[in-house]
Amino acid sequence: MYVNILLWLVMVAVCVLFGWLARRAWQAKNAIVKWVGVVLSGLLTLALAVVSVVTLLGLVKIYAAKNFPIPDVKVAGTPEQIQRGEHLANAFCG
Repeated sequence: MYVNILLWLVMVAVCVLFGWLARRAWQAKNAIVKWVGVVLSGLLTLALAVVSVVTLLGLVKIYAAKNFPIPDVKVAGTPEQIQRGEHLANAFCG
């Protein structure tokens, strides 16, 4: 669980890094560097943000507490069933 959370935090950090790079590219003086940098780092930021959100939703679903009702199962426990169980236990576990 901790490894998954750590990997998600790394993904978020890389997403923030790409966002920072897009901001830095926007401040560039050279037009080619400016637009290529903004487009590439902006697209990478958006893609990684979507992947991070989907990953977070998946982690929440996996690790969330599950409160399923426990079924009330009644077993008759007839002497024939008990003999059959003893036979199976002796045959496979014995």
